[in-house]
Amino acid sequence: MTDRPYRPLLPRERALLDLLLAEDFPGAPQLRRQSASVRGRLWNDDPTFVELHVADSDAPRATVVARVPVEAETIHETPPQQLLVHVVEGLLDCLELVTYGTEMEELPDPTAFDRPRAQSGRS
Repeated sequence: MTDRPYRPLLPRERALLDLLLAEDFPGAPQLRRQSASVRGRLWNDDPTFVELHVADSDAPRATVVARVPVEAETIHETPPQQLLVHVVEGLLDCLELVTYGTEMEELPDPTAFDRPRAQSGRS
């Protein structure tokens, strides 16, 4: 955990969150509204894991089919890296880059990712 205060999202964090939320899926409209007030902080100084906080207490909660309702994979990485947005209790909770062992100094540019895929909610 971290005790650092939440701050405005950095431009790349914002661009990656916007990339994921541009996809249509159940709950996306509410998450887009939440994202207008979202703030972030790194978890344990890890640039691949950004804790999110929705500052607007009146923001609508989203009903999503899974904790990770949408994700994107990098286009040219082997193994591919996955960009995930987590939703907990209807609120944006974190932006995570799964790197499968690759050390990252910063989040990749949004152009590194293929089109996001929404989760269907089916097993």
